[in-house]
Amino acid sequence: MERRLNTRQKAVTRVYLRVPSGPLRRCKTANLSPAGVFVEADGLDLPRGQLVDLIFVLGLQPVIKIKRRKAIVAHISRRGAGMTIDSPEHFKFAAGSSIRKDRRLS
Repeated sequence: MERRLNTRQKAVTRVYLRVPSGPLRRCKTANLSPAGVFVEADGLDLPRGQLVDLIFVLGLQPVIKIKRRKAIVAHISRRGAGMTIDSPEHFKFAAGSSIRKDRRLS
């Protein structure tokens, strides 16, 4: 059963991951949506629910864009970690979705 709010698209880009007060770790994304991302890296030893900082490096030379987001680890596998992107827009959408679902069930 699909539990995602948004469909993830295949997207391979460089991303740096940091646990608060920890070192940066260079990784890459496997897929991405407005509400989540799968980060590929060997040996990610992160507990579920851990808050992390993600720094996305986008674009080609000579212009590079950097996007910073907070994320929460949703699941860990041998390949990497699935994360929910922590953004006000995502939570507003999620809250609106659950309200609509509750009305349909009543």
